[in-house]
Amino acid sequence: MNDLKIIQSDNGYILEYTDYDEVNKPLKRFISVEEPPDGDETITTQKLLWEIQEHFTLFGSKHDLIRIRVIREKNGKEISD
Repeated sequence: MNDLKIIQSDNGYILEYTDYDEVNKPLKRFISVEEPPDGDETITTQKLLWEIQEHFTLFGSKHDLIRIRVIREKNGKEISD
């Protein structure tokens, strides 16, 4: 089973999941998604969703007919970091 636990922290999120070493021993892994200094929660949320997509391999290709995109918009136009 591919587990993922999301824990909200004071400055973002901690993602916790189980990985396995070469002899199939379970190992706890952690990923930190930190809020930027300006406190823009849209950036934090976007990064959190990207990590979830990566964990569950939900990326897809720009050539796919249907895919999931996580973007931020301002006044109807895509913005980047």
